Amino acid sequence: MDVNNEYHWYTLNVDIVNFMLFRGYQETSATSKQYRTFEIDSGSNGKTNFFCFKGTKDNPNHNYNLIKCTRNILWHKEGKNANTSVGNAIDVAILMFGSYKEAMYQLRSYSDIPIAERADRLANQDIEKIPVPIEIDNQKLLKSFHAMEEIGSDGICKYLNDRSISSVLLSDERIRPNILIHPKNDFQNVSYPAFSKNEELVCYQVRNHNYRNIVASSDGMGDCLWYTKKNKSIYTETIVFGETPEDVLSYLQLNPFHIKDSFWALSTFGTHSENQTNRIAEIITTTKAGKFLLVQDKDIAGLKYRIKILGKVLEKLDCPVKIATDNVHIHLSVKGEKWDVLDKEPMRNFFKDIDHKEIVFSNQKQILVPNQSYNLLNARVFIDENIVKQLIQNIESYIKHKNSYLAIHSVYPKYKDFNEDLQMISKSFITPDTKKHTVKSPLKI
Repeated sequence: MDVNNEYHWYTLNVDIVNFMLFRGYQETSATSKQYRTFEIDSGSNGKTNFFCFKGTKDNPNHNYNLIKCTRNILWHKEGKNANTSVGNAIDVAILMFGSYKEAMYQLRSYSDIPIAERADRLANQDIEKIPVPIEIDNQKLLKSFHAMEEIGSDGICKYLNDRSISSVLLSDERIRPNILIHPKNDFQNVSYPAFSKNEELVCYQVRNHNYRNIVASSDGMGDCLWYTKKNKSIYTETIVFGETPEDVLSYLQLNPFHIKDSFWALSTFGTHSENQTNRIAEIITTTKAGKFLLVQDKDIAGLKYRIKILGKVLEKLDCPVKIATDNVHIHLSVKGEKWDVLDKEPMRNFFKDIDHKEIVFSNQKQILVPNQSYNLLNARVFIDENIVKQLIQNIESYIKHKNSYLAIHSVYPKYKDFNEDLQMISKSFITPDTKKHTVKSPLKI
């Protein structure tokens, strides 16, 4: 297909709504019968409302292939609606990925994925969505919490056992207290209580197969975290941070040597607020531990999760580089200019072994007071698995160099998450210890 025909084909056949949903964007409540609405928060363009319209009669597929937005960041429309900017799937992809070349590469990659596989991925994303918490007053929250029971000393829990998390692990006295049985409608659901920094119960998450719910206090979820029983000693050998309790439990079962030492495992419930990220960073920078492990998923959300935690740690270490993320890019900013900043730490360290062709640089003048300004270097990298893993490794190395007591390591699952790794091993009837002797383990610390 030549370039002109390819351009025309994508403008007609790529459904903008499906493409944006596939890339992780979510519709807003302003969606109507006439259009689908998204709020895009871009590090370089700010927040923008996108309105996606169905194709015209010239489009036989009737995809959502026309987009309008409230800021003039696509091509400017002339005439009656001159204050609106308009575009197609390629314009949107350029805005998302930073260049025409990268946009076309991403559209080709997306188009090569079979439609059924795209639908499966979107369906899986929907299952993993975190519901809006049901807020009740604190007295009702405590009453419902105290009505639950701990998992028995035998570690039998149908939901978790079905997910290949063993009864031996669940019977561990450090894990068992904060995993509860929540009976409802004849189902034996699992409940994970989450506590604030002050050890107050803030919410609990209820889980079962294809079911997830959160009940929170009327004050909201705040900085709450689910965690295993904390070690009484001032020193903990290993502290593990995961996206969900199932992830950290699966990681511990896959790496049983941690159980033999002192450990502390913590998680949010799949998403994380600013308060939760701040608390995790505070734990990392104030707790004495041999190592801190980030065991989030290997997808885009998991990579961003790690970046956000590391960014907060850098803030607490007074690092001059500020890090932010949007749905498709990681943004780094620091005082200076490209030829100046990249010759010294920490930016030089952050971009070690990353091809500078993968980085989009820009400068912005920041005015402090009249007649005084400085240049702010902005660097943006696309959230590509290999690039972001290298960036994460570089940041973790910088933190270790800055503070030798902060040994932060990212560990990645072989499949989507560590529970899927565990289930794949269980299906193969191979225990983690046996697997270690028969094949090279994909899990490195």
